[in-house]
Amino acid sequence: MQLLGEVPFLHIGADEVFNLATCRNCQFFQEEAGTNALYAKFIQKVIKHVSKKYPATQMMAWDDMFRSWSYQDMQKFRVKGKQLIQPCVWSYSGNSEGFNQTIKNQSLSQLCLEFRAVWAASCFKGACTPGQTLVDFQERVYNQKHWLDKVTLNPSCKQAIQGIILTGWSRFTHEMVLCELLCTSLPSLVLCLTVLEKQSLSISALYSEMVASLNLKGRDLFA
Repeated sequence: MQLLGEVPFLHIGADEVFNLATCRNCQFFQEEAGTNALYAKFIQKVIKHVSKKYPATQMMAWDDMFRSWSYQDMQKFRVKGKQLIQPCVWSYSGNSEGFNQTIKNQSLSQLCLEFRAVWAASCFKGACTPGQTLVDFQERVYNQKHWLDKVTLNPSCKQAIQGIILTGWSRFTHEMVLCELLCTSLPSLVLCLTVLEKQSLSISALYSEMVASLNLKGRDLFA
């Protein structure tokens, strides 16, 4: 933040919080108020700390930990009627069944109605196997299409979704070797951005955009 200044958004992560209530004070609080309240209290502290220095910066957070919360628990992310965070809802599969299992319509609708400002997160690279070298273009392109369909067909999403964030990572799991490096993933990024911009899976449009963006004109891509 010192390098970037007062940016409009800051993503605080807040996912995979598996070690709650490891001290006695937190354990007492958890026993009295519950696990969800303890998590929300921690998030509020982080937001208060950042907002004190950068009041115009809006906080974003992954929705993993509160995706299935009740309406009452969701209210813990509001202070004096103000929404503390903008959730980022992720689903990375290019398979429709896998995509919809990750984020169900009811959960997404609830998040959109409660927070009113929500972000979707797709993926342009992210290894499907531990040693994968090249991106599965079809998997990634269809992931974008599924998000476009989800936003278009869900009335709650049309009003709440602020945009689609393209994510990418280079390890199958945290302890694995590097794979799907950025240099080999740029074609996938171009294809995914084209799908989101054109809102189409036209092969000719995707091919033309990739050739133009990566300066591949005159080269035989299928040699």
